Amino acid sequence: TSRPEPSKTGLATAVLTLMTAAWGSSFFLTKDLLTTVPAADFLAVRFTLAAAVMTAVLWRHLRALSRRDVLAGVFLGTLYGVAQILQTYGLALTSASRSGFITGMYVILTPIFGALLLRARIGAATWLASVVSLAGLAVLSLGSVGWGAGESLTFACAVLYAGHILGLGAASRAGNTLGLSAVQLIVVALACTVA
Repeated sequence: TSRPEPSKTGLATAVLTLMTAAWGSSFFLTKDLLTTVPAADFLAVRFTLAAAVMTAVLWRHLRALSRRDVLAGVFLGTLYGVAQILQTYGLALTSASRSGFITGMYVILTPIFGALLLRARIGAATWLASVVSLAGLAVLSLGSVGWGAGESLTFACAVLYAGHILGLGAASRAGNTLGLSAVQLIVVALACTVA
């Protein structure tokens, strides 16, 4: 297997770093927004706009999906929609930094669930990262602030995100990823609108 060129690797790392910064800052922005807009309304507008754009742009990819792909997209979209609802309601009840940290636990939960459910091997580095993350979660949650409904909702969201990632890995293939993304956004928009 050939290695990627260093310039492409550096660009990919820079883009991932920028995306991580954007993701992290979204917790603080959303927390501020939730003081004036109900969580379900915010999510419904956010995902309805995204679904409309994705449907318009990816219409041919949507039409090319098989029935099985559409059903997988509906399942994954439902999972992700419920996770978004849990995360946003959780964020309204806890601090942005705690919400971000607990949500990020999906990074550790995904390989653990993969090992438990799919019999995937987990390396020593992943186990070490799991222990460090759990220790961080303990310090964060066992401090003066404690653990409440917001943290519980957010942790449930992280569990669903991990399940979504595993399901997405199983359902996606080279020819269906864009259409599958559009189906998921449509379902998330519907779930949030119902909520």
